[in-house]
Amino acid sequence: MTSWFNNLGLGTRIISLTLVLLVTLITVNYVIFVGSYEEDAKQALVKKASVFTAVADEAKNHSARLTKMGVFDREGLVADLKKHLDSGGSYKDTRIYQTIPVVAGWTAAQDAAEREQVDFRIPAFEARNPKNEPASGSFRADLLRELRQKFETGDSTTVSRIN
Repeated sequence: MTSWFNNLGLGTRIISLTLVLLVTLITVNYVIFVGSYEEDAKQALVKKASVFTAVADEAKNHSARLTKMGVFDREGLVADLKKHLDSGGSYKDTRIYQTIPVVAGWTAAQDAAEREQVDFRIPAFEARNPKNEPASGSFRADLLRELRQKFETGDSTTVSRIN
């Protein structure tokens, strides 16, 4: 192979070496850049997801504080609930339902997620709403199981993975 290379003209050898060097540098740069970019993108997604969790948690806490302070007209809300249920309506369509802290939290997060075009769901084992129950063996079920395990061992209150 070296005799073949030595038989090339000086200009051809310089161009060949330059191309090999350029391809090598581009390849190394690409591998390093893509690895770094991929990790940064993952961290950005985790950060974005944690923001929605924080929004939901703070909305829940705020609603709980308002309830504790007596801001809501409970008697009026209960009367509205009874009237709505007597007319065959669902409790989910009442004003009092919207004052429940956890409902306020997930509503705020869902609205923010919709605005940001993020798929926001509230999976839970033994969920009251069957659509929130993750399918057995699914990505969400495995992630929820891992989160439960980490929480129970005191290891962490968060977990993230890319699907």
